[in-house]
Amino acid sequence: MSDNDEADKITQLPHEIYDLALAEIIQNNVNDDDYEIVYSAGSGKGDNYIGIVFRVEVKSKNKNFSIIVKLPPQELARREQFFVRPCFLRESQFYDDVLPMYKKFQEDKGIDLQKDGFNQIPLCYKSMTEDPYEALFFEDLKAAGYEMYDRFENLTKEHVLLTMKALAKMHAVCYAIKDQQPELI
Repeated sequence: MSDNDEADKITQLPHEIYDLALAEIIQNNVNDDDYEIVYSAGSGKGDNYIGIVFRVEVKSKNKNFSIIVKLPPQELARREQFFVRPCFLRESQFYDDVLPMYKKFQEDKGIDLQKDGFNQIPLCYKSMTEDPYEALFFEDLKAAGYEMYDRFENLTKEHVLLTMKALAKMHAVCYAIKDQQPELI
């Protein structure tokens, strides 16, 4: 059974350490102790090469809340083949260290993050870096109307332009920090 097949048939995450992290996130975001959790695949088969993506929907009478959980493959051979640990460590470092620095720099410059700033990033609720239990817990952008783009379809000009604008903002912030506060980089 492949990792993606496992994602389709789960009733909990593959290790207790992930469930504990999930419980902490739920406690911080759902103001209700009486809730139901529904697990499903967070993406289609073959969409992810170095991670298994789960969608976790939390349903309570007060609030419905959805989280995307990105975990490394559990199989040692796949972890080694795709250099999973270094990739998860870099992605965790971006969400834990780099993105907060970018946000603070923009706010200090008076940039309205929602209107003009670099903010085209999902909220990361938690990252875990303990080997072999790396994980990333994200806001589910599907709730905001976003969908995974079909990788077998050609990109439209509009998709490319949106991507290039977001990348341009990210690099502009990085270069501004390098220029104005090089000690941070």
